[in-house]
Amino acid sequence: VCGHPDDESLGMGGAIALMVEAGRAVHVTVATDGVSARELLRADFEGTIERRSDEFMEACRTLGVQGGILVDPARALFPDKALDTVSLLKLVQSVEYIIKDLQPSTVYTHHASDLNIDHQLIARAVITAARPYPGQVVKNIYGFEVPGSTEWAVPGAAPFVPTRFVPLTEAHAKKKYAALRCYESEMRESPHPRSLASVAFLAKVRGSQCGHEYAECFSVIREIV
Repeated sequence: VCGHPDDESLGMGGAIALMVEAGRAVHVTVATDGVSARELLRADFEGTIERRSDEFMEACRTLGVQGGILVDPARALFPDKALDTVSLLKLVQSVEYIIKDLQPSTVYTHHASDLNIDHQLIARAVITAARPYPGQVVKNIYGFEVPGSTEWAVPGAAPFVPTRFVPLTEAHAKKKYAALRCYESEMRESPHPRSLASVAFLAKVRGSQCGHEYAECFSVIREIV
């Protein structure tokens, strides 16, 4: 469950490719269009939203997963970069609906202290919606990092501490990069952390931290074994 289209590929595109290859059912849900907050003054505003949506669906096809948009109980889209203007109850109810519909045993979401307010609130909504009451289907919740956001968290906030590493083959890493190339409107030039070069470098750094060529890492929010 992500704040914006591209978070899924940046944060765990390789792990998604690995899970799909292993035959696991994976569904990606995003909460906002990812562009409207910074595009309101553009003449082609609607076209920009449509292009980002097309990029998201193409990235999902590249990774071999289904993608969907998280909507509030009234079936309205949530506002980009402004989830703090929405009641937490609406966010939680929306995630609860997704959990009821898909019955996932594991949910991946953002690090709760990420710089981006949408990321923070989506993480909180997921943790709340998947609270471990009797009969809860969600057993595991993991947080992922988003380059250019997670590492820029406010000083003093709980840092992202990777405690779960997923080694990737070169093929999985390349699938992640291919998904990111779908986001032509979002990717940046090096040395921006959301450039392909920086993302590839991070994959190798995370790999070196667990004795592999490439990896993605996560924080364990909850794990019931």
